[in-house]
Amino acid sequence: MGWQYDSVDNNSGGQLANIKTYLPYFTMAVLPKYQFKNSGFAVYAGPSYGFLLAATVKGWGGEIHEDKRDYTVGDFGGIVGAEYYLPMGLGISARYRAGISNIINHPEPEESMHTSTFSIALVTKGKIIRK
Repeated sequence: MGWQYDSVDNNSGGQLANIKTYLPYFTMAVLPKYQFKNSGFAVYAGPSYGFLLAATVKGWGGEIHEDKRDYTVGDFGGIVGAEYYLPMGLGISARYRAGISNIINHPEPEESMHTSTFSIALVTKGKIIRK
């Protein structure tokens, strides 16, 4: 996850800035799934918690520095998703994760930042072959 800023940077005298922040998380989730009978369709939803692993900022004249102290160590959120499997076992899965907690470590009044992700994946159902 992360964010990008391409505009005038008021903190550096009004110069144009291209700043990219990368926020990798290790996320765990509890996702109960409901499988619709006689179909390959299923939906799931549940809570998630992400542990911030790093916070790398690239910008300000090409400089790269760590900025983990500006972000909270964890991010609580929720996930909703759906999947569909063809009879042969190949399927597609899509999910959306919305962060609920403010990830700014010491926010100013009314300042907040929340994470969100969307993903689509090709998936397979593992089948056990016995002789």
